[in-house]
Amino acid sequence: MKGRNKIQRMLTYTGVLFFLVSMTTVTTAQVRVAVGSFANNSDDYYLDAWENRLPDLLSADLAGFDGIIILERGKLEDVINEQKLALTGLVDSSTAQEVGKLMNAEFIVNGTIERFSDQYRIDARLIRVKTGETHVETVFSGNAEHLNLMSKMLANNLRHQLTHKGNYQYETTTGNWPTAYFLMATIGFSAGSFYTNDKYLHYNQKYDDAHELGTFDKNYDKANQARKITIALGVTAGVSLMGTLLCWLRNKTSNTIQSKSNKNLEIKPSIGHMNSGEFGIALRYHF
Repeated sequence: MKGRNKIQRMLTYTGVLFFLVSMTTVTTAQVRVAVGSFANNSDDYYLDAWENRLPDLLSADLAGFDGIIILERGKLEDVINEQKLALTGLVDSSTAQEVGKLMNAEFIVNGTIERFSDQYRIDARLIRVKTGETHVETVFSGNAEHLNLMSKMLANNLRHQLTHKGNYQYETTTGNWPTAYFLMATIGFSAGSFYTNDKYLHYNQKYDDAHELGTFDKNYDKANQARKITIALGVTAGVSLMGTLLCWLRNKTSNTIQSKSNKNLEIKPSIGHMNSGEFGIALRYHF
C-alpha cells in the first residue's frame, strides 16, 4: 500500500513539474524571409544609392524583430547566379517562388524605388513562396533624407503582416527643428550686442574727454571690455541667425512619412448558372 502511494505521489509530482515546464516554455514560430533587390525605376541617378543600401537596411531592421529569420543575401545571390537570373528578375512571382524553394524561404521581399514629383516612394512586394500570393507594402515621403526612417516603417509593417505582431504604422512625423529657440537666441544676443556697443561708445567718449590720468585709464579699460563683449555677442548672434535659417529651411521640407498596404489586383473569370436557365460569364476582382 505504501509503495502504491509512493508511486502515486511521484506521478503527481512529475505531472505538476511537466505542467510548470510547459507553462514557462514559450515556443515562437520563426518565419524565414529572403530580402531581394529594390530596383530604381526613376530617372534620378542618386536614387541608385537607395537601390544599393535599402536591401541591407531592410534586412537589418527585419532581423531586429522576434520571430523573423533573415536569410543571407550572399546565399540568395548564389542561387540567382546558379539559375542565371538577375536579382530584378524576382519581380515575377513564379520566379520568386522557384528561388524561394531553393533557399528554403517562406517569403521573399523585393520591390521598386520611384519618385513622383516631390514624393519618394518604396514599394515592397511580399511574396509567399508556397502559394505565390503577393502583398504590397508602400512607404512614401517628400524628403530624400528619410531612407533610414522609411526602411524602419517598412520593416515594422512587413513584420506586422508576417507575424501579426506589433501595430501597423500608417504615419510618422520626424522631429521639428527648433527654429523658435534659435530665433529667440538671435534676438537676445543681438539686443545684448547693441546694449554693450552703446556702453562702449559711452566710455570711449568719456575716454576722449578725460583730462586726468586716473580717469583716462579707467574709461579706457571699460571701453575696451565693452568692445570685447560686443564682438562676442555679435558673433554669437550671427551663429544663432545661421541656426535659425537652417532650421527654417529644414522645416520647410516634408517631415512626414506615410504608408499604405494592399494586395495585388487579381482578375478571375467565372461562369454562373442563372435562375432563368441561362448561363452568365463574369469577372471577379480580388484585392
